[in-house]
Amino acid sequence: MSILDGMILGCVQGLTEFLPVSSSGHLVLMQHLLGLKGSQLAFDVLVHLATFLAVLVYFWADIVHMIRSFLPGAPARLGGEPAPYWRRLVYLIIIGSIPAGLAGVGLKHWFEQLFTSPQAAAMGLIATGFILWGAEALARRQASFSLGRLGWGRAFLVGVGQAVAIIPGVSRSGSTIAFALGSGLKREDAARFSFLLALPAILGAGVLQAKDIALAGLAGQWPAFLAGFLTALVAGWLAIATMMRFIRRQPLTWFSPYVWLVGILALYLLG
Repeated sequence: MSILDGMILGCVQGLTEFLPVSSSGHLVLMQHLLGLKGSQLAFDVLVHLATFLAVLVYFWADIVHMIRSFLPGAPARLGGEPAPYWRRLVYLIIIGSIPAGLAGVGLKHWFEQLFTSPQAAAMGLIATGFILWGAEALARRQASFSLGRLGWGRAFLVGVGQAVAIIPGVSRSGSTIAFALGSGLKREDAARFSFLLALPAILGAGVLQAKDIALAGLAGQWPAFLAGFLTALVAGWLAIATMMRFIRRQPLTWFSPYVWLVGILALYLLG
C-alpha cells in the first residue's frame, strides 16, 4: 500500500463512517479498485480508530460531562442538564454496546471473511438503502421523544442495529440512526446517540486487532497507515459536523438512491 493509497482510503473512511453510506463497504470496494490484494483488516481498524478520535473531539463537552457526573462533588447540572441525565446516558451507551460486542466476539472469523468479499459489501450497501427508507417511514408514524426519555430496551435495539452493521456494506451510522429514529428518538438526538455509541464499538475492535496493526507496521507499511490515519481523522470530524446539521431537517432517504446505485454498479462491475 502506497502513501497515496492510504490517503485515499483514509478520506473514504472518514467521510463515510458518519454519513449513512457504509465506510466498510466503501473501503472494501476501494481496496478492490486500487488492486490491494488480501485482507486489509489492520488498516481498516486503524482508520476506524482515527474516526474514534474524531468523535472524541467533536463531542468532547458531552464526554467530559459524562465523566464529571460520576465524580464526587459533581455540580447538580452539567451543560444545561442534571447530572443524572449524563450518568444515565453512560448506562444507555453500555447497554447499546452489548449486541455488537457479542456479535464481534462470537462471529469474529465470519465477519473477517466477509471483509475480503467486495460482492458482500455491494449487497450490504443495497440493504443499507432499504434500512434508511424503512426507518423514515416508521419515524413519520409516531411522536418523537428526547434522548433523556430513551429506555433501556430501545437502547438495546439501537445496539442491534450496530451489530448488524458489522457486515461490510451495512452502514453503522445509518443503521443505528435508523433504528433510533424507528424507535421514536428525535432526529438530532438519534444522530448524537449513534455517534457516541460508536466509541466503545470502535475502541473494542481496535483492541481485538491491536496485534495485527503492530505486525502491519513492522512490515514497512507504517507511512501509508499514518497517512490514512491522519486523513481519516480530519475527514471524520468534517463528516460528523455535516451530518449533525443535515439530520435536523433532511430525511435519511436522501442517501438511499446513492447506496443502491453504488451497490448495483459494484455488482455489475464485479460480474
